[in-house]
Amino acid sequence: MSSEKGFTAYFVSHDGKTHHRFEIRGWKLHMARALLALAVLVVSAATVITALGLLQAGEMDRLRAENALLEDSLRVRGLLESRIAAVESDLARMREDRQIIENMAGIIAPAPDTSPAGTE
Repeated sequence: MSSEKGFTAYFVSHDGKTHHRFEIRGWKLHMARALLALAVLVVSAATVITALGLLQAGEMDRLRAENALLEDSLRVRGLLESRIAAVESDLARMREDRQIIENMAGIIAPAPDTSPAGTE
């Protein structure tokens, strides 16, 4: 037997007739360790990515709710702006009507005072 470190796996069939022996020593042992380390890294990375994805899913729900609230605010603002525009239009029309009335009042002068001056 050699003093080299490694692993040996024995596989025996149910009937006991077939025997398989696998030895992992030397470069195979180093390769197995590297593959095991790579597998651990891949599983860890997948776990981190999944956790981050779940965290972002919650953030997306919050952003969707905020977006809906902002859309409602925009709709209300649009309604208010249309009402303000209607009020401004009514005010402009009232100013025009007032101007017309003032012009008409200026054309029709009051009747001159025919009472004699100083007869009170």
